[in-house]
This record gives sequence, C-alpha cells and structure tokens, in this order.
Amino acid sequence: DTQQLIDILGKYNVKATFFLTKEDLKNRADAVVALISAGQAVALYSTDADSVSSFLTEMEETNEILYSIVKIRTRIVQCADLELIQSEEDM
Repeated sequence: DTQQLIDILGKYNVKATFFLTKEDLKNRADAVVALISAGQAVALYSTDADSVSSFLTEMEETNEILYSIVKIRTRIVQCADLELIQSEEDM
C-alpha cells in the first residue's frame, strides 16, 4: 500500500525516488499525488523503448502525464533496455 510506505518513510524522515512507468501514472494518479504531497521524488521509467528516439518520445509523453497530474515535470529517467541505448549510441 502506497500510503503505508509513505508513512514509514515519513516516520524515519527518509526521502526516496520512485521510478514510474506511463501505465503507473495513468492507473495510480492518486498514489502519484500522495508521493509528491509527502515530499518524495518521482522519476520516469521506460519499458517499451526500442530505440533512442522511441525512448525520448515515451519520456516526453510520460512527463506530460506527470505534469497533468501534479503540475511538475522531472528530468530523471531510466530505460529498461540500457544495452539498446548504448548500442545505438555506438553507431
């Protein structure tokens, strides 16, 4: 349960960064609001990218969803397939 986790982090004055996918944001907007309201950080996580271009597009779209929910954007992103990104950078 998200609120229970937020309460535990708050009890020990711990800040965390939560990596969320586009689906997480769409399906759990209430949890995103709770995390941000509690002073936690949100980052974006891609699971669908098959190229650097699709990764960047997905992150832009996901950041817009985040903004629509809590009126903030993040620059912290991660791609599930780092090898794909690295191999494309080597080209």
